[in-house]
Amino acid sequence: MIMINNDQQGTCKSITVEVALWVLIGVVALAVRLYRVDAAPLSSHEAHEAMLAWRAVSEGLAGVDPQDYSPLLFAVNAGLMAVFGAGDGIVRLWAALCGTGLALAPLLFRRRLGRLGALAAGMYLVFSPTALFASRQVSGAVTAALGGLMALAGIVRCLDEEESSQRLHWIVFSALGLALAVTSSALTYGLLLPVGLVGLFTLARSGGGQRVWDAIGPYYARVFTIVALGAALMLATGMGWHWPGVGAVGDLLASWLARFRPAEATAASPLGILVIYEPLLLPLGIGGWVWSLRRSRRLGVLLGGGALTGLFLLFLMPGRFPLDILWVVLPLAMLAGLGVDCLAENLCRYSDWLSEGLHTLVVILLWGHLYLILARYAFSGNSVDLVLALAVVLMQFVMLSVFTIASGFTAALRAAAVGTGIVLLGWTISAGWGVAFVRPADPRELLTHHPSAGGVRDLVQTLQEISWQERGLPDAASFTYQTQDLESVLMWYLRDFRNARQVASLTAGVPDSLRVTVTDLPGDLEIPLQGLAEEEVIGQDFALRYGWEREGLGCTPGWPPQCWALTRWALFRKTSPAPPVDRWAVLWKTSHSD
Repeated sequence: MIMINNDQQGTCKSITVEVALWVLIGVVALAVRLYRVDAAPLSSHEAHEAMLAWRAVSEGLAGVDPQDYSPLLFAVNAGLMAVFGAGDGIVRLWAALCGTGLALAPLLFRRRLGRLGALAAGMYLVFSPTALFASRQVSGAVTAALGGLMALAGIVRCLDEEESSQRLHWIVFSALGLALAVTSSALTYGLLLPVGLVGLFTLARSGGGQRVWDAIGPYYARVFTIVALGAALMLATGMGWHWPGVGAVGDLLASWLARFRPAEATAASPLGILVIYEPLLLPLGIGGWVWSLRRSRRLGVLLGGGALTGLFLLFLMPGRFPLDILWVVLPLAMLAGLGVDCLAENLCRYSDWLSEGLHTLVVILLWGHLYLILARYAFSGNSVDLVLALAVVLMQFVMLSVFTIASGFTAALRAAAVGTGIVLLGWTISAGWGVAFVRPADPRELLTHHPSAGGVRDLVQTLQEISWQERGLPDAASFTYQTQDLESVLMWYLRDFRNARQVASLTAGVPDSLRVTVTDLPGDLEIPLQGLAEEEVIGQDFALRYGWEREGLGCTPGWPPQCWALTRWALFRKTSPAPPVDRWAVLWKTSHSD
């Protein structure tokens, strides 16, 4: 313990290891969320949010008719652009800051989770692939997640406090969290509704509803309502700057309900996303829930029921988005903290460090050997490797039996859980690093949603070079561009070209004075050139977006099964063939210019 004396006040303050760890969690969370945050180009959804804010700053609110947007994100990004200018990193800054707060949110549940449990949950959220990727997107999802945890934590802490003044503070805190959530994203309802339903059901069964009402009281209920409505009004309108944001809050609820309409599912299976990106979360979360049920830990029971209900809702939702899995990840992360706390308690009380440490090392080595075998199979397709992989799995059970005879079943199972947990933690960190930094714009990552390819930035660079050559300025090139589905992406990246003109179609004719034409078309490159002058033109294509279908992944029946394509994708996100180009941008220029 590090002691810091304060002689003037006659008190002694201490910085404990726990405080230092929480500071470390905040610093690391902020660092990994800001590191190369602008590495990937904005996707179509991100560019839509960014473009609305940029137009509000550059053209004024009179020229903006926003639809299907996050009102809080709109106001925040407009403020950031007004101060710092527009850029990919600027519009992702707010999500990165909220993502850092999300990693620190388990501290609010420290009384219920325990010191170690809260630290474990916070550390996990630092590197959770889903939380990390959401924190590097122009989206209100991570803000809604943070607000939802604040709202829940405020209610829980209010029930724990004895003093009325402290209860009032936590009621206000909860109301502010709810306002932050409902003005940010439709994800709010998927996060809070399952937990709320499970909470009401639990209170109805136990008859504790009256006790909760007596603890909160009508006064606190009125304060909560007034603060939540007032804060939501201020956040949605940008402190009165954009009043249509009030209607956008209602549109978020309508957008969430619309996801239940029959439609072709575009996102991967929620359970599949958990298995691929959050493999450590499932066993730890389930273990924490079981432990909560056995110990009658109400918060753990509530979170487990909320996670299960949220997962069920996701399966019923054809129009779900990949980041909607945050509904399940957040409560499972809290439960994982309880699971780690329970496991650590068992290790401290009953562990034989020598024998269990040896077993843990054997488990790690065997799982590492299994990974190497599967990695070789992913590229060779040799069925013998599958047999060897099965043999390694059987060896795990053999070693579990051997150590059970030597040290007992509980000790052997505990060592196997620790060793497997270390391996799954490495897998989770690797998956998070891959989707956040290595392949943030790869459609083969299940968490991405219509990501833009790097060709859009190459297009901008080429236009700047042409502008330098012809006008002596990087943004003075005069050209016309036509957009279709990726309207916001092209508009966002071509926003600084002062003489650019957007048209609905190029076939109506283009003035001869315009020397560059940009268009995006699906698949083929049959560009309508009727509007160009009767002179020779040259062109260059740029990939705007890649498409990828998951139907090619699977195992053929028979023995041994052929699963090399699935294994290669699961381990390395490699597929054959590579994702085809789904959208092109084609730049056409007359072969001679003035």
